[in-house]
Order: sequence, then structure tokens, then C-alpha cells
Amino acid sequence: MRSQWLLLSTISTLLGIAAGALFLLFSEHSIVFSQSALVLSEFWSTFLLWAFVLLFVSALMFNLIAFIEMDSGNRWLALPKRFQREQSRFEQQEFFFSRLKQQLQQQGDIEPACNDDNEVFFWHSKAGKTLVYFHPDAENMVSMECLRERFQQMLSHDCRQGMLVSFQGFTSQVRIFAREANIELLEYQPDMLKQGFSGRSALLTQAESRTGLLQF
Repeated sequence: MRSQWLLLSTISTLLGIAAGALFLLFSEHSIVFSQSALVLSEFWSTFLLWAFVLLFVSALMFNLIAFIEMDSGNRWLALPKRFQREQSRFEQQEFFFSRLKQQLQQQGDIEPACNDDNEVFFWHSKAGKTLVYFHPDAENMVSMECLRERFQQMLSHDCRQGMLVSFQGFTSQVRIFAREANIELLEYQPDMLKQGFSGRSALLTQAESRTGLLQF
């Protein structure tokens, strides 16, 4: 794209030089042909003068645009790649959530918490009733406000344990609060999909697997 702006700048410069040369040689104020029949009329002299000015201004603008593109070209070119990465991250999250939900269904019964909410549901297993929350944001970690809301849901539905699943992980503050509230934190790891959830260690760290909610 920069080559197009530079080409336009070159063309504008050449045309400007031609217009300036014609103005100097054949205008009514020309020193060379001031007494010649080749002298242009006042209209054409003014036209060449303005053409010279506008063409050189255009050349400067094209050069400026080419410079700006050269400076920020990498950023603009990176936008499609960034979109592809975000789309890939979203697809991985959806696949991760669906596979985990299948595992939970194999080890217990799932009850929707709300009719229009697929992110929160109850999981009835041997360990009891568990509130499970799939954090839908694939870009940001679970916030303390979100964790407190899930804890309030646990209390209102008489759940003694909960599980939060996130694609982006958790902050240390969230981990401390979750440990005190008996909420398991399940964080996505790249090798989970490759292992197909075959091992318990692929899903839960040692610090987050103390209550034995999942049996893989």
C-alpha cells in the first residue's frame, strides 16, 4: 500500500514540475517568451500556477500518508492476526467448556440454575450439590465481584461447595477467597485438550483438588 502512495507522490511531483515549467516559459509574465505569440492567456497562466501549487501540496500529502503507514503499518497489519487469535481463543474456550461439561455429566446430574443462563448450573454428584460457573470472558480473569456473586448464589441455593471454571485463570486474591469459601478453581491449561481430560492432574492443581469434586 505504501508503494501506491509513493507512486502517486511521484506522479504529482512530475506533473507539478511540468506545470511550473509551462508557467515560467509561457505565462504572460514569462521573461523568455514575453513578446511571443506563444504566451498563454491570463486564464491559462492562472490555471498553471494553481495546478503547480495543488500538485505539490498533493505530493506532500501522499508522502505524509506513506510515512504514517510505514510507522503504523505493523499495527494495522496485526489486526487480522489479532482477530484470528481472539477467534481461536474463543473456540478453544468453547471446546474446553463443552468437554468439561461432558465429564461432569458422566459423573453426576446437571441441573440448570436459570432457564436462560448456560454459564451457571448445579452438579449433583457423590460429593453433594455443587454450584458450577463457566466464566464466559476469554480475555480477562475472574474478578472478586464475580466470585462474591457466585458465593451468594451458593448460600441462597444451600450449596456447600462450588466450582469456577476460567479460561484466563485467577488472581491470588480470588484464590484466597475461593479457598475460604470452599470453591474449587479450575483453570484452562494448553495440554488439557491434547490429553483429552484423561488425567486429574491435567485439570486441577494440587492446591485446588483437596475436596475431590472431580474423579478422573
